[in-house]
Amino acid sequence: TDPSETISRESIKAVGTIAMNLGQTADGLVERLLSFLDMQMDHVTAETYIVMADMMRCLPDQVEKCVDALASMRTVEVVNPEAREAIVWILGAHGDKLQEAPYILENMAMAFDEEEVRVQLAMLTAAAKLFFKRPPECHRLLTDVLEKGSESANQDVHDRSLFYFRLLKKDIQVAAQVLGSNPPTTATFAEELGSELKETLFKEFNSLSPLYSEPATNFIADDNEIEYEHDLYDLEAVEGNASGGENKGGAAYADTNLLDLSDDLSDATIATTTTTTTAASNGAPTPEATRLEADPMALLDMLDVEEPASGAGAGVEQGIRLNPSPFMDAGKFQQLWGSLGAQETFAVSSPNVRAKMPELSNQMKAVGILTMASGGQEPMYKFYQYAQLEDNSAVFLVELIANTTQGGGMLSVTCKSDAQHQSCLKSFASFFQSSLTAYVD
Repeated sequence: TDPSETISRESIKAVGTIAMNLGQTADGLVERLLSFLDMQMDHVTAETYIVMADMMRCLPDQVEKCVDALASMRTVEVVNPEAREAIVWILGAHGDKLQEAPYILENMAMAFDEEEVRVQLAMLTAAAKLFFKRPPECHRLLTDVLEKGSESANQDVHDRSLFYFRLLKKDIQVAAQVLGSNPPTTATFAEELGSELKETLFKEFNSLSPLYSEPATNFIADDNEIEYEHDLYDLEAVEGNASGGENKGGAAYADTNLLDLSDDLSDATIATTTTTTTAASNGAPTPEATRLEADPMALLDMLDVEEPASGAGAGVEQGIRLNPSPFMDAGKFQQLWGSLGAQETFAVSSPNVRAKMPELSNQMKAVGILTMASGGQEPMYKFYQYAQLEDNSAVFLVELIANTTQGGGMLSVTCKSDAQHQSCLKSFASFFQSSLTAYVD
């Protein structure tokens, strides 16, 4: 009740910190902390919610008490963005124990566009998480926030909305594991680390240091302490000669490399991709499709939100549905290029071809067509690209040759696929031509 908001907030943080350090013996402090919610003071209530969220992450044994304290909540009245974010996290993580959780989030979603970015991101996650716990009550909520998030001008909100949408659409079981799992218990927070250690961890963020909460010097040996028993590449060469000199992985690159480009891809990756492509081309159902067909809840039927178009294909009517994230290695591409029998060709001319060349790969990527390799110099450029149907049943390869001297610019395109997908290839070639024309015009 101190008249200074700063002192009040710091006092509440101190109570929470002591409680989290005491662990299972913190019952009295937890009850004292929850009593702050009855003081009807905005800054006290806001800080209490923030500390509650942290405490529920650290002390799962105290979750029940915190949930009981929120049982009478019907609306979120605090205005502090950090406090609103904390409440949304609690409703998403523990909404199966709070009867009003979906309806509180629905009310907040009505003003989604007016919330701070941190609150919007928390609402997307909370809605997705609660959807798997209470699907009948949350399908409208999830649809609403996904639609509004996908239209957001903020890149983080937009990208998270699309990620959740595509994850739900691709594999409902994986989505349930990723989004619907219980929150892990947190032992410590970054704020508790010393400033020197924190600075070191951020400098080594792309390493194991943040996982161990220690600088790399504590767990990585110096070079003079490491003993090398074999040279990996020499060993592979010896093994290759012993087996008759056969090296399937290297042959694909050395003999038929279309642009004389190379990628360091392992034989295991190539074998995995080959197996997947073969199974798909034979018409065998993918494991994802089998799981979706067997899903008794038919959760995705509740989601009537449409994935928004973006990038170069925003104004193009797409007759086929492509995998937004296809995968293929260089060796497989070159193997298929020489064996696929079905072929479609077309040409696109425009005076803007020369100016459009630098961003061609990025624009086609936006519609699901990725570039395997590219090269050349003025006035001739060559691109090798690939795409897959959404269900991975067919793969399409593309050779695009750009000539920037003929009437301002000419794009000559050859599309390939296997013979049994001739009709799909025609649709793909038509879509590719429309997308290309929309970009260069």
